[in-house]
Amino acid sequence: MARLLKLAVFPKRAKSCMQCGKKIADDIAHSTLEKDFPEAVRVDFCAACHKVKKTAEDKLLYWRSKPKKSIDEPKVDSEQLVALFRKGYESQEEKARTFFLALYLIRKKVFVKKKSKKGYLRVDYPVTNEQFIVEEQLIDPALQKELYQIVTAKR
Repeated sequence: MARLLKLAVFPKRAKSCMQCGKKIADDIAHSTLEKDFPEAVRVDFCAACHKVKKTAEDKLLYWRSKPKKSIDEPKVDSEQLVALFRKGYESQEEKARTFFLALYLIRKKVFVKKKSKKGYLRVDYPVTNEQFIVEEQLIDPALQKELYQIVTAKR
């Protein structure tokens, strides 16, 4: 009868090679999933150690991974954006701008999207327990670029 392998939640990749100890945080890591009955173990190597240890006897899986490069998004003052949204919402003029800000604030988890009728977007603002219903709009790419610059401008 075949033995069952217990799969656990695997940790993120190691910061250093498990064989030589060299830092691999900025380099490509060579990772394997090795049998260590009754569990499977993740092992990370630098490129040099991986070339030396290329035997496939106890390996279940092999993959290479690069670290994610962090994207420095500018900090956004959500209160100013909510004030800008309110101004457009109350005036009922620039509906496309209001719709864009609602979508952006949902993305930044300032607003919470709720179910609504087709053609409308209902959002809740949990800080003040307010609800807004915004008509869906097509957003011109030029307006979208302008609004994104406003939203990401350093304040």
